[in-house]
Amino acid sequence: MFSHVAQWHPRFQHVAVWLVAAFIVVVVGAALTGAFRSNQAQTPLEQASRQATFTVLGPEQGGVLQQTVEVADEGARLSYRLRQAPGVEVVVSQQAIPDQFIDINGYKDKFFSGLQAYRTFSVSGVGRVYLSEKAGDGGDTAVIDGSDTLVFVHAKQKLSVEIWRNLLSQLQPV
Repeated sequence: MFSHVAQWHPRFQHVAVWLVAAFIVVVVGAALTGAFRSNQAQTPLEQASRQATFTVLGPEQGGVLQQTVEVADEGARLSYRLRQAPGVEVVVSQQAIPDQFIDINGYKDKFFSGLQAYRTFSVSGVGRVYLSEKAGDGGDTAVIDGSDTLVFVHAKQKLSVEIWRNLLSQLQPV
């Protein structure tokens, strides 16, 4: 099969053997790396993000209460409970930006003005945040206008703007 290789100059034979060996090492290494990555334990949030039809935001350093991750409407909505500090637990609900925000002129602005936010601010990497009081339970709700994701974060108690900033700045694409 390789009898014609014997006619090559010895230096070329040596180079050819090394090239074939390097190619085999690269192919085997890539296969092993892919197998290792696919077998790594994923958190429920990472698993759920694969089902979602939008960019899922989650905390950088854990805090998600694992048994609370839910995907609904065939990946159109996702929610989970998040605990970031003692006594601070919130429910995070996410969905793709509604088509009406894009298709109907002024719809998005009307939606956000209807929140009657008592405070608005931006969080780098997350988006524009609108804080409003949730009627009935005395808590706060933060609504985030992200690039392709609409996020609702509800706390059953009032949180300071600083706590909201710290909490929301930890959200990153999963």
